[in-house]
Amino acid sequence: MSWEDQGRQGHGWFGHGSAPGAGANTQPDSGADALFDPTNSSDRFDAIAHAAIANLSAADRNRGSASFDARRLAEFRTLMSALSERNFPGASSDMSANSDAVDRLRQAAELANKATSQQDLAKASSLVAQAMQTVGLDSWSRFLAGAASNADANGAPDKKIQLAELQTPNRATDASPDGGRNAQRDQEKAEFQAKFDAANADAYKKWSLDCSHYLQAFLINMGFADTPYRTANEFMAFVQQKNSGWKQVTAEEAVLQSANGRIAIAGLADMRPEHSGHIMVIGQQMMSPSTTTRISQSPQVFGGGVAVPGWSANRSTGQNTVADAWQSDQVRQVTYWVKQ
Repeated sequence: MSWEDQGRQGHGWFGHGSAPGAGANTQPDSGADALFDPTNSSDRFDAIAHAAIANLSAADRNRGSASFDARRLAEFRTLMSALSERNFPGASSDMSANSDAVDRLRQAAELANKATSQQDLAKASSLVAQAMQTVGLDSWSRFLAGAASNADANGAPDKKIQLAELQTPNRATDASPDGGRNAQRDQEKAEFQAKFDAANADAYKKWSLDCSHYLQAFLINMGFADTPYRTANEFMAFVQQKNSGWKQVTAEEAVLQSANGRIAIAGLADMRPEHSGHIMVIGQQMMSPSTTTRISQSPQVFGGGVAVPGWSANRSTGQNTVADAWQSDQVRQVTYWVKQ
């Protein structure tokens, strides 16, 4: 049955929105300067670690060995810091057997260390994923721990990150080399995720069948108490205004920013009479769509959507993606925005 026969054209998600598409400026600005501050390589290493998971197959992403818990993330930072400064000592036997992986990690570290855009981070995360696959996910945790230990033990005193200090991510102290900044950022991300989950649950409970009211409730729950109600069409027109407080980004950037504690949305206006467009909140990962095989990876989404008999992918509590929420020939027209 075609999507027209299912009646999906009754709502505005599949219209010809006028919002601009690709080609947005991706250079750092006042909203992104923290991530791209030359001294803030640790956050960039965190970002490419989490984004690397999205480059794995759906089956591999669900394996525990592919995840970055607090310990693995600390080990990853240590290793990448050493590699980015070309301060890595002689390789262990385990690393010598995986020289291709080390080369990819070195490239990723140097790229992330000097990154000035989300495209740089996307390239770096792809290299990390390649390294993980080269090593093998079953061996990745052991490889990472050994490499980080080797780097930590031999790194230059003025450059290295002390692994022992980073293995207590919930305890920020001035005794750590970075003054507890890594631990503080980990804590802030955890707090954002908890707030995000609660905001989504409350908004979806109230407005699972209305994307516009859902977004208003979600933003209010996230702390923007003065958020007025706007239809999706009105919101998409608003974000394009110069002083809207929103910046247009790519799909990959939206996911990375969400994973780093920023609110991101996806939307498409529909200017046909009696249509209101569609808009959703971006989650923290790229996923395999649940309703199509035409697109292998798409941003995770949260939000409400009008009821359509036999079809519910236009609404989501994280199980669906942009490729599910919009028809495939409309996905290219969806635009992505991050709250500044």
